[in-house]
Amino acid sequence: MLSPKNNRDASDFNPMGGRLVEGAIMAVIGLIIRQYLQRKHKKLIYNWLYDKTKHLKPITVGSPQFTYSWPSTEEISSALDLAEERVRYICTIHKGIQRQEKSDLWPNQTLEERWAIRKFVRR
Repeated sequence: MLSPKNNRDASDFNPMGGRLVEGAIMAVIGLIIRQYLQRKHKKLIYNWLYDKTKHLKPITVGSPQFTYSWPSTEEISSALDLAEERVRYICTIHKGIQRQEKSDLWPNQTLEERWAIRKFVRR
């Protein structure tokens, strides 16, 4: 017959250590998931922008005459079913995507955010 001392499991010896290990594992899993989603959304948005603007490449996407060809944050968000804040964040951190750099003519009117593939933009 086994005595009560022999029926202990590993968490009985160091309950704090077990919780620390569980917490560390959950933090690593969370980090991996965030990195995976960020890469996935970067690729999704970049490919969508590329397909949306590749036919305009010969015209030059960044040309002042063709600013309508820069898709807006709202347009990207609705097309890809992502939150506008997420689209804005991903477009900001992606090295291959450029924000429209144009000052607004009217001081009280906000400028709509528009995005383009960096290599298509004429400087």
